[in-house]
Amino acid sequence: MSVRIALGGAAEEAVGRVLPRLVDEKVASGITGQDASLWGAAAETDAARGLGWTESVAASRELVAPITALRRDLRRAGADRVLLLAPAGAARAASMIAGTQGVDLAVVEPDDPAAVRSALQEAADTVVVVAGADAAVLALVVRTVHDLGVDPARRVVVVARAGSSLDADARATRLTTVPWERGVGDRFSALSAPALVAAGLAGADLAELLDEAESEELNLAIDDRANNGLRLGAALGGSRPAGVAVVTDGTHLVGADRWAAHLLAGAGLQPRALRRDAPELVEASVQLQVLRLVDDAHAPARIAPHEIRLSGSLGELILALQYTAAVAAWLRGADPFSEESA
Repeated sequence: MSVRIALGGAAEEAVGRVLPRLVDEKVASGITGQDASLWGAAAETDAARGLGWTESVAASRELVAPITALRRDLRRAGADRVLLLAPAGAARAASMIAGTQGVDLAVVEPDDPAAVRSALQEAADTVVVVAGADAAVLALVVRTVHDLGVDPARRVVVVARAGSSLDADARATRLTTVPWERGVGDRFSALSAPALVAAGLAGADLAELLDEAESEELNLAIDDRANNGLRLGAALGGSRPAGVAVVTDGTHLVGADRWAAHLLAGAGLQPRALRRDAPELVEASVQLQVLRLVDDAHAPARIAPHEIRLSGSLGELILALQYTAAVAAWLRGADPFSEESA
């Protein structure tokens, strides 16, 4: 499968108007080359710490074998349920990957201690992945698992930035640790350890996901009018809608609307994930740009003036939408990494 895009009215006009500028100013190759100055001086510090995701496809290959081996060992030890505690970007990405591939993954907000304790009541058969949470969350997990008579060193996996207090505490407690890659923030972490460790331990085929992303990587890296990231970025960032609705409609993707809405929020687009039968869509106007994720964007269908249709495999779309967010932010003068702490 390859990425396909169909555009209606305002989005099509925006692409025709803005795309040549994106190509001429070498925005795609600038993103790929991790040019932190692209988004202006005010955003340069954040961008310098947040562009590592452009190397995630290659870097994450090294995770596949260790995660596969760890999953096998955990299942032999009786842990066949996976619980993820992670910030919104990684949590939504892991849920999307697991759901789309049909594997079970439980996700809990790490800042809700009651929900964490409740989810851990099945610790005997659960491996808990703590990604990027603060040390207090890890302490709660370790204490709760221990109180249930389970050795945390055999059930808790931590994804942490090197040198962080979370990393130090995990190592001091003899927990399995996986590095949170340098230069990767939460919003752009879908193809990195914060999302992949939990999804992989739950049984997702990470090699397939990365193969899908790699198939789109060259298209996204070059300054060409056929670049899908530039086209989508132009459609969303150049049409200046008051809001963006992300909708899954007849696609194999599960949870992609919630993940994409969180990602695109960094571009200043005010996105919302909506059901395909949401009242807002029935009465949609040119002020609401609809990004509709479908099975085949080129299938015969009437495209509404305010609509973009998008299709592709999961890995392709993850990488394409990450470039899209960075491009749209460039067009709108936003800092896509402002909430990151990479």
